[in-house]
Amino acid sequence: MRIFAVIILTCISLLSCLGGGDHDIIAFKINNLRNKFKENTIVELKVYALKLENYAAHGKQVLGGLHDYVHTMPREDLIKYIISVCYKNQELFEEEKFTSIVQAGTEKVFLAVEEPNSAIGKIGGIHDYLFRQPRSTLIRWALTGEAHERKVKGVELLGGLEDYIDTLSDVEIANYVAEKAKNYKDLDSGDKLDSLAKAYSITHEPQPHLLQMGGLHDYIFRKDRKTLIIWALTCEHHDRYERKLNVLGGLHEMVHTMTNEKIAEYVLGVAAVYPVLNNAENLDALAKKYEIKYDFVDTLKFLQ
Repeated sequence: MRIFAVIILTCISLLSCLGGGDHDIIAFKINNLRNKFKENTIVELKVYALKLENYAAHGKQVLGGLHDYVHTMPREDLIKYIISVCYKNQELFEEEKFTSIVQAGTEKVFLAVEEPNSAIGKIGGIHDYLFRQPRSTLIRWALTGEAHERKVKGVELLGGLEDYIDTLSDVEIANYVAEKAKNYKDLDSGDKLDSLAKAYSITHEPQPHLLQMGGLHDYIFRKDRKTLIIWALTCEHHDRYERKLNVLGGLHEMVHTMTNEKIAEYVLGVAAVYPVLNNAENLDALAKKYEIKYDFVDTLKFLQ
């Protein structure tokens, strides 16, 4: 690490003499960070990301923060996130400062990352992918949850969820599954639900006349992250346009810290106010009209 620091200082001096400017110096620092991270395990990178998120938030709780999905992030996305925080807080480019932040009190964070189901704080679980499942899977899992609860409680009833599940939206069904998974450990993963569905011989024949004629909420939680971000930024722009607001900052600066579910919930919240936003076609058209664009770390385009 000391050699790493000396190399940075030497090259910065050279770049300054050559007239490279701040832009080149920062680019050099970032490139060296990237190279340094090749030595780290993915678990270490996850810990770094969580520690730096807390640092950037000045110790305040981040709603819908990185902890909700850090365990699913690939190595490159973790590195991009860490670099983005360093770029916005450039004191972190200094080795001593960076090290003091990422190594302070890491034991608890390491445990939380390595044991996502630990009592320290559940990172991940069925909630992380539940809302992206196809409707048929959600229905099967919901009926499985109901069957399992009845078995555990020893309850025999006629009728039940099967009679009205086709009237529910995907989100309502997913929430039902999430609630059952919270109450019964036997239901807290897709594999467990699939296994029990087979054991309970769960089947379902859709009743078209009962199908919920919903809108965005029926499929938004299955959309890819890039689409969700574009839609969220479109909603924010539309809201500001309608309210004639002209303010600096906003969603663009924090959306990369939000889970897919939180981004989707934001879109649904704005769409509830402006019905024109309540379908994919309109959102895509408005995104084009407003020229909405987003890069994961837009301040680092020069590194791409």
